[in-house]
Amino acid sequence: MATITETYPTHQDAMAACGAGYHADDIAAVIALRTKAIAQGLPGLYVHPDYWAMLAMAVGMARQPATPVRVLDFGGGCGLHYHCIKALVPGVALRWSVVETPTMAARAAATFQEDGLTFVTSIEDGVRTLGGCDIVHASGSLPYVADPEETLRHLLAPASPFFILARFPVYGGSRCVGVQTSLLSQNGPGPMPPGIPDREVRYPVTFLPEADVMPAIASRYGRREEVPTTTWYAVKGTQVKGSTFLFYGQSNR
Repeated sequence: MATITETYPTHQDAMAACGAGYHADDIAAVIALRTKAIAQGLPGLYVHPDYWAMLAMAVGMARQPATPVRVLDFGGGCGLHYHCIKALVPGVALRWSVVETPTMAARAAATFQEDGLTFVTSIEDGVRTLGGCDIVHASGSLPYVADPEETLRHLLAPASPFFILARFPVYGGSRCVGVQTSLLSQNGPGPMPPGIPDREVRYPVTFLPEADVMPAIASRYGRREEVPTTTWYAVKGTQVKGSTFLFYGQSNR
């Protein structure tokens, strides 16, 4: 469970208390090495069934003969979702663009060179690289950006047929900016790579009211599916569950 005890007026104030935060080199190194180990070990698959099923279902629904499924993966680290979906949906043609921080994108691009997998540093570059997108996927990433409301608007702008918001805190309070503290070894799945010392890491996180986020997305789509996840947050003593949402079908509103 991610525990947030310190709150701040703005993301900038919270970032000042975190040092490099998620932009640190050793976080990128850990994620890259863990992703590489998992990719090499497939199909002995690392699976979070609560949201892999949603992503695999969306890829299957978006699949067309002789046409790659184009996925914009916001905050997708070093491409873990791409590698796992290749194993979960055998034979599917994919064009997959991961949007990440400059530090993470550079590390990922140096670690993985595969046709169909690219790493960029903006949503707009990702959409251009793909030539449009069939699925927008944001897993555990939207709360950690400097301006989540503006980022959500950019994620909705491509009007993709499918939109997945995975491991998202379903928060009923007022907008809250805090600092999340964890160990470096808790960032990403799989065993901690040898030779990298563990340490405490801190990064800002913003909790947005569900009543603001869900209507903004639902206004673009006609249908929504939800699966509760194993992700939980503790925000100033209140437990907040995480859920994965799949939006699809054009709204008639």
